[in-house]
Amino acid sequence: MHEETFEVSILDPFGSVQPFLDAALSRAPKGGLIEVCATDVGVLYGTRPSIAARHYHAHLAQKRPPCYRERGVRLLYAAIAQAAGRHDRGVEPVYGISTEHFCLASMRVLRGAKAADFTVGHLKAVKICRSCGAASKGSCTEVGIIEPPSCECKPIDGAGTDAKTEGPLWVGPLYDLETVNSMVEIAGLEEAKGLMSKETLVLLQKLQEEAAIKNMFHRRPSVAAKGKTPKLTEIMGELQRRGFRTARTHFCAKSLKTEASTQDFDAAVKALL
Repeated sequence: MHEETFEVSILDPFGSVQPFLDAALSRAPKGGLIEVCATDVGVLYGTRPSIAARHYHAHLAQKRPPCYRERGVRLLYAAIAQAAGRHDRGVEPVYGISTEHFCLASMRVLRGAKAADFTVGHLKAVKICRSCGAASKGSCTEVGIIEPPSCECKPIDGAGTDAKTEGPLWVGPLYDLETVNSMVEIAGLEEAKGLMSKETLVLLQKLQEEAAIKNMFHRRPSVAAKGKTPKLTEIMGELQRRGFRTARTHFCAKSLKTEASTQDFDAAVKALL
């Protein structure tokens, strides 16, 4: 791969893709696609933080927080972005998926030092509330200077203001909405009937809905008054009534992706109690 140019490179090794990223990106052309399937989910999801530090050069402070699947995809994006930068290339996301026993990332290659600098600018340290998934981000260089998440969760065991610094992670968008829309359109063609499972079609529909929302990380409603929490459909309706785009996410069946701020999200939940 160091010697030839490929318009599409698909990396699907057993375990980590990190050892193969430089080879795939060193001669990747402008507009080329890098398709990466990683099966080392124990590392990406944070259950083996010491290996994450060695393989992905990232500190994961929490083992499987509410957003662990999305964090895993963002960690994988960060690894691809760093490898691209080493070869004066940038990348932009096409789609990222975390399901079953793997993480799948697709990124489009950009050429030039400016593109590489722009890409690396999306790598930052973060703090993530272990209870609800609210997050704050800092600088890619000043790792320790980050305000805690602005949620109201009790500051216990990594929640609320006790959230720990981790990363660097990719904090930019996860999807290219135009491409995801095209994927859904193709999947609906008559010629595609019988070629895709029902599960794949449902996944594509969820990707299309959440791809339109740019906020970092999804939110899981924390336990509300008297140990009760409104249904997700009720919270979605309330947020949409308040003018915030909201959708379910394939990352977690108990969470939502929304444009609402942490304060607006919590206010919508409280209004339903």
